[in-house]
Amino acid sequence: MQDLPKQGSKTSGTILPDSSACSAAGERPVADPLCYGSDVIRRIVPILILACCLLPTSAQTSSGLYIGELPVENQFEQAVPVAAVLNQVLVRLTGRVGQNLVSELQLSNDLIEQMILTRQFSRVSVPDPEGRFIDVRMQRIEFDQQAVNQLLDRAGLARWGQERPQMLIWVTTDQAGSAEYLEQDSITEHALERAAFRYGLNLIRPILDAGDRIEVSPSDIRGGFTDAAENAKQRYGASGTIMLDLRQNPDFVTGRWSWKLDEMERAFERSGGDPAEVIDLGLGRIAAALSNRYAVLAGRPGQQRLVISGLSNEVQYAEITRYLNTLTGVESLRVNRAGPDFIEFELIASGSGLESRIALSDLLLFERSDPVTRALHYRLAW
Repeated sequence: MQDLPKQGSKTSGTILPDSSACSAAGERPVADPLCYGSDVIRRIVPILILACCLLPTSAQTSSGLYIGELPVENQFEQAVPVAAVLNQVLVRLTGRVGQNLVSELQLSNDLIEQMILTRQFSRVSVPDPEGRFIDVRMQRIEFDQQAVNQLLDRAGLARWGQERPQMLIWVTTDQAGSAEYLEQDSITEHALERAAFRYGLNLIRPILDAGDRIEVSPSDIRGGFTDAAENAKQRYGASGTIMLDLRQNPDFVTGRWSWKLDEMERAFERSGGDPAEVIDLGLGRIAAALSNRYAVLAGRPGQQRLVISGLSNEVQYAEITRYLNTLTGVESLRVNRAGPDFIEFELIASGSGLESRIALSDLLLFERSDPVTRALHYRLAW
C-alpha cells in the first residue's frame, strides 16, 4: 500500500490531499472529509499518478488541430512556406477566419522553425479545375502544441481547443428545379472534408438510409428546418445540425446554410464560383461562431470543484483524471476527497465556459450545481 504525498505536493499536474490524519490502523474520523474514503484514494493513487505521467509534457504532439499542410509546387521542392502552414493552425485554433495571424503577430521564420515537430510528405488525390482527381505531393507539418498555445496566450488571443461539437451535416443540390440529397458526389464530399480539416470541425454525414429519408426530406434541408433532424442527431450521437442547400446559377453557386447547436440557431447565404468555395466560406463562418462560444482566453485562473460519481474501478479513475487534465484552460488538478463510488476534484482553470466544454464529452453527464459549495456534480456516462 503506497502512502499519499503530503498535502499541497504535486505529482505531474495532479495534487493529492493529505491523509496523515488517518491512522495507520485505518481509523477514519467522520468529521475529517479528507479521511473519508482514504482507502479508496490510497488504492487509486498509483493509477492517478500513471494517468498524469502519460500526459504530454515539453514538446507536445497532439490531434490534427496543430497540423497544417500545403501542396509542394514541383517534385524537386523539399519545403513549403512554413508561415502559411502555421497560419492554418492559428486560424483553426482562434476562429479568426481569413486573417493572416502570422503577419499580425510578426512571427519570424526562425521562430516558426523552432515550433515544428515533424514534417511528412505524401501523395493525395485532389480535384483539378476540370473536376478530375489528380495526385499531388503534399507536405504536412505538425507544430508543438505547448509552444503554439503559449504563443496565443501571450498574444491575448482566445484559444479554441479540443472541445469541438460533432455536427451532423445534410446537403441537397438543385436538380431540375427541385432539391435532392447530395449523393455520390466525390468532388463536393472532398470539399467538405478539406474545409472540415481547415477549420477543425467534426462533421458527420448521414448514411441516408430509410430512417434518415423518412425523418429528414430534401425539402426540410432546403427550408432549413433543423428541428426535423433532432431524432437523427440523437441516433448519430451529434451535438448539432447543419443544413446546406446548394443551387447552381448561370455564373455562380449559392449555398443556403442553416445550423443549430443547443440554443444557437443561425441561417445565412454564401455564393462562390463553385460548390467548394461555398462550402469553405460557409463552414468558415460556422467555425468562427463556434470559436466565439468555446474558445478560452488565458487570464487569472479560478478554482472549480467537480464531484464525479458512478466510478467503480481504477480504469475509470484514470480515464477521468486524464480527461480533466486535457481540458482547455485547466492548469492544475487535485483530488480533494473520494468515496466508494465518487471522487471530488479541485481544478484551477482559466476562462469561463467549463461546463459547456465538458458538455461536449460523452464521458460525463451533468447532474446538478450545488448552490452552497458551487461544486458541479457529474456522473460517469459509461
